[in-house]
Amino acid sequence: MSFEIAKPIYLFTLLALGPVIYFFVTSEAFIPRWRNWASLLVRTAFVLLITLALSDLRLVRPNDRLVVMFVVDVSDSVDPLSRKEPMEEIADAAKGATNKQLVGLIT
Repeated sequence: MSFEIAKPIYLFTLLALGPVIYFFVTSEAFIPRWRNWASLLVRTAFVLLITLALSDLRLVRPNDRLVVMFVVDVSDSVDPLSRKEPMEEIADAAKGATNKQLVGLIT
């Protein structure tokens, strides 16, 4: 299991932390120190989460399973007799699937 960044160009948005830290250091507001640190923490977390969302951070997990999806048109425009053959083939494929194989149907 690992992480992957699909769009690393968006990591440049971390540069927005510069002004956040600058205004934290140069602030002359008369607020309690803990509140000042809390605002820095929230702003930093906000910039970090936006950056990770834009850069498309993904959790990659290896998968050794085979997934087969069947797509069948079951609308009224298709003859009901024409639907029978594909459904039988799908049923046969599902019966022959092992534990490491998944069979799905999209109608």
